[in-house]
Amino acid sequence: SSLSSVHNFSWSCYNLTNGRVCDTFNASNTRSVAFIDGSKLPEGTRLNVTVVFSVLSNEGTLLREDATSVDVLVVSTSRPKVALSGVSSRELSISRSGKITLVANVQEAKDSFTYEWRLDNTSILADTASVYMDLASLPAHANTFQISVRVTDATTKQTSSILINLIALDVPSVSSTSIAPLNGSAYATIFLASADATSINIPLHYSFGYLPGNHSSDSAGSYKGGVQVLRSFAPRNSASFVLSPGNFTIIATIRDVLGGYISQPAGMVAVAPPAHSTSASGAGENCAAAIHAAANVRTMIESAAVLASGEVPDDDICAELRLTLEKLKLYELHDQALALARNALEEISGIPLDPRATSTCQDQSNELRGGECSSGSLSDLSLGLWTVVEERMNDLVTAVLSQAEMANGEEALVIQVLEAAATSPVFSDASIERADSLSASVQQVISYASPEDLAGDIGQSCAVVLSELLRRGLGVHHSAGRQRSSTGSRRNRNGNGRRGGACALVDDSIRQMDEVLRTSGSVIPPGSNSGPLRYQSFAFQASTSSSFADQKAELSTSSVSVLASPSASSASSVRPRVIVGMNEVQLDVTTCRPLRVDNSSRRGERRRLSPVVSINIYNSSGDSIFTSRNNYSRNSAADGVVDIIFEALTPDGDRCGPVPPEEKALRRSCRFWDTEREIWSTAGCRYISSSTNSSRGICRCRHLTEFALLSDLNGCSQQDSTPQPPLAIFSALVGVYIVLGLVFAVQVLRLLFAGIDVFSTIGGPHVIGLGLCVVRIASLALIAQILPGFGAEAVHIGGVIIVLALPYTFSLALYMTFVFQWISIVHNKRLSKTPFEQVKKCYCWSTVSAIVACWVIFLLFFGYMRRNNNPSAVTIATGALVGLFVVIIVAVYIYGYRLFNTIRSTHAVES
Repeated sequence: SSLSSVHNFSWSCYNLTNGRVCDTFNASNTRSVAFIDGSKLPEGTRLNVTVVFSVLSNEGTLLREDATSVDVLVVSTSRPKVALSGVSSRELSISRSGKITLVANVQEAKDSFTYEWRLDNTSILADTASVYMDLASLPAHANTFQISVRVTDATTKQTSSILINLIALDVPSVSSTSIAPLNGSAYATIFLASADATSINIPLHYSFGYLPGNHSSDSAGSYKGGVQVLRSFAPRNSASFVLSPGNFTIIATIRDVLGGYISQPAGMVAVAPPAHSTSASGAGENCAAAIHAAANVRTMIESAAVLASGEVPDDDICAELRLTLEKLKLYELHDQALALARNALEEISGIPLDPRATSTCQDQSNELRGGECSSGSLSDLSLGLWTVVEERMNDLVTAVLSQAEMANGEEALVIQVLEAAATSPVFSDASIERADSLSASVQQVISYASPEDLAGDIGQSCAVVLSELLRRGLGVHHSAGRQRSSTGSRRNRNGNGRRGGACALVDDSIRQMDEVLRTSGSVIPPGSNSGPLRYQSFAFQASTSSSFADQKAELSTSSVSVLASPSASSASSVRPRVIVGMNEVQLDVTTCRPLRVDNSSRRGERRRLSPVVSINIYNSSGDSIFTSRNNYSRNSAADGVVDIIFEALTPDGDRCGPVPPEEKALRRSCRFWDTEREIWSTAGCRYISSSTNSSRGICRCRHLTEFALLSDLNGCSQQDSTPQPPLAIFSALVGVYIVLGLVFAVQVLRLLFAGIDVFSTIGGPHVIGLGLCVVRIASLALIAQILPGFGAEAVHIGGVIIVLALPYTFSLALYMTFVFQWISIVHNKRLSKTPFEQVKKCYCWSTVSAIVACWVIFLLFFGYMRRNNNPSAVTIATGALVGLFVVIIVAVYIYGYRLFNTIRSTHAVES
């Protein structure tokens, strides 16, 4: 550039976010630098800055210029503010056998944040928002470690980190274990196990259990799962007990107050079957098994050594067992009572379910004679003994779990006894009252157990017991038939409004499994590297996990997936969390969840139900975020939604394709079990079809409860649960009504310009016809699902009015107008210019009466439908309205026919 050149910078700034000119832009036409005050702009604002550079030279005769632009993104320069949840200080002491959960809580967390967890600034532990560590995997040569997390904003490249010092405490050191004797007789020999352990100034507790078979000392420390508890944790380092027949490894588990534990085998014992004087020769195999089982139970009772002589008859085995359990509870020998109950249940399971009378068994020792439960059949004997144990269990469980010094592992022993009771073959013949009592005992375990316990073997045992309770409830309901109240319209309910009987047991089993998921889900940190907890049984396929409330939560099983968006918010610096539980029921529950729906008017419909899945989302306090009791109307704005993806809807024969001709119409709809109305309802849920996979269906719901996908074998619409009318028919009908509407509108405008009253005799039919065309077009849009409110998913009152009530009203008014105009012309004997005035009063009364009758019919039937949830009332109302039309038409026809005969007769006389 020469000295005579003039340089000019023309700056402009445009805010792409709000579509306005930048108001924080500072630039001069003579400077090559422009300033933007980013502190006054919100984060995420996008700007477009353009500069045009021009040079004026040769004394103003030559102008040269060039331009360039750049997009600017406003980002935060502050580092992410991160804090650790799960620790109260920067130094944490924990046993090497324990586990640790750390969560990186970042204020105003964003998707652009990345996480990196490191151990001693070397090995990477995880790249998630939280980390779940088993300290047993830490190097054994050191006791002090540093765990750090670095959070990076990928957009601004700003980082923040935090670390804690972790002190790994050694587990208790076991110096010796012993068991004596090494051989003995089942239920008679008392074995004594002991263990000696040391720990630095930390109190220790000892527990003893057993595993079937031989387990070498090489597996030390690996016995925490699967051990059958003989005595729960206590300060005493020895325990005495009896055992059932078999070879067992006795396991001693030592635990310190910090949660560190170690398990060591105390030795292996060989337990021989008890030697009874009972002779069962010639009695048959079933009799022999029953005699030996009864003798073994008597031996257990004698080993308990708490009965005084003469308290019960010697031949009353049920009374002996009941009194022994009661006295063990009275003396607070809870472990012995639970062990006796478990051993007795094992022996009771060996009594064959045989209808043969006990008196037919040759029993020289009278093991099967006399007593309150020994005078019937072998099946009665086993059921009587099982009932004795179960009746004492609820009180015993209450006494055990309500002790002040909890966390001693009693719940593990309790749930093992309950599992033995539920899995016994006798349970299938137990009364529903006894099953309810067993359910109440399970509820106590769930309530008292810690989240960590429910996340382990105790939770899995609960799933097994609840599965047996569910099967029992469904089996009783199926065999007994549907229970009816005195009115015959509702199933029996107990005093607090819940369903009574077997179906109440089904409800409780599913609810209790949901509670296990809710409690154990808190153990899993949100966004962690550990994955969800899973529970597998023959009746339940359940999983639970936690996630941050501002992120989507995902869970899945083999056939169902859940994608939840809770959208919860919090003013706290700690990111809110939610617990998501999903429980897929593997059994057919239609005996207690019958296929009654809220929008079907056809009888004899055949329906198929997908697996029922119970889904719940809880906040950190354990409260459900949104349930079926919340507002779930179609027009409500919910805080979050849940997508439920059913991978396998129904068997292959139910899908569209090679199906029998009578099953051609598969319609799918999303349903939830409405506990109040006891139907499968669609309220708050809609079906989203899958165009790429006919075996997949997606339900989008605004509330949570038990869900299923219902398949109606009456159509072949895989794309939506509402059948769609053909496009050609819809277009033709709309076209007809548009043309008619335009004709009527033109006529009304002509009358207006001519100064004629549009509501007169001439203009009235045109106005009514125009209104009829408008409501017919709107009703077609509703039927074709272009507008919501009238479909298989939901029937809104506004949609019914437009589709049903208004068209009939306008049609009726138009028809009555034409009829009375015809009558006025026929009866115009004086050749009046305004013949309609003669019948106007009659016309008004007749038309108003017909319209009122039309609306009365509509309101009565629609109110019945809403009150009794019977959508077939819409069809009935339609038929009633059509019947009203037919009556009016027939009446007019008869009137015209008689008038025609009168005129013809008069004409004949005049001729």
